[in-house]
Amino acid sequence: MTLSEPYKAPWSIGLREIESAVRAGKLRTVLMRMPAFMLQSDEELSIAAKAKRTECWNLIRPIFEGPRGAQIYYPGMLGETVYAYAKEAEKAPKTIFRHLYRYWALGMTPNAFIGRYVNSGARGVQREFINGKTPGRPPMYLGERALNTTKVLTDEDKAFIKIGYSLYADNKVKYITDAYIKTLNRFYRAELAAPDGSDIGRPLKLLEQIPTERQFGYWGKKAFDDVTVRRGRKGERKWAMDDRAIVGTAYQGVRGPVPHSCNQF
Repeated sequence: MTLSEPYKAPWSIGLREIESAVRAGKLRTVLMRMPAFMLQSDEELSIAAKAKRTECWNLIRPIFEGPRGAQIYYPGMLGETVYAYAKEAEKAPKTIFRHLYRYWALGMTPNAFIGRYVNSGARGVQREFINGKTPGRPPMYLGERALNTTKVLTDEDKAFIKIGYSLYADNKVKYITDAYIKTLNRFYRAELAAPDGSDIGRPLKLLEQIPTERQFGYWGKKAFDDVTVRRGRKGERKWAMDDRAIVGTAYQGVRGPVPHSCNQF
């Protein structure tokens, strides 16, 4: 079976065939490192994580008990066994298959069902990057990982982004990309003094010293809420017509009798 996601069903192969393939150099033994999330002790796991592990393991444990525990490995019996058990357990067969594949791929231990939250963040909590780690996926060039890394933004960078993003929020430029380019030109030119004191001829700083366009858009949106951006992009008059919240009723301030619904008797 495959040992990387998405996990697939295992297949059977004779012992003699394996031994022959090893002698011929077609197979070799390798050392597998346990995933980080499986190396957590029970003391490190939350009550919820332990409960989830137990729930998943209890779902498939009956399959390995009694006659089913042996017949599931016979050729052609996996599907028949799982479908019969899924009907008995009143669960979707695909759920049983998914749990079984994960259990087999990760060493046939209940710890295979520990949640993979080691690298997860928390909503609303600002990430902190330590030990040389950088945000986002590694930059790629022609299918290979590039040497440059993504910049970890400082408070000063975020202040620059807020200033630059305001150009888009206030409708002074048409696209976010335009605001990004103007921000780089203003704040991220190399500190090389031109003879006339202008920015002409000054190159941009190295890639790992400037925010990416994705970072610019992300932190820009955090600095300006959607209402502020729409209001700035449309202008006060158009925003008041299209987006401003209307308080009161259609008859407010109208003199004379107020019509009632025809359905009221």
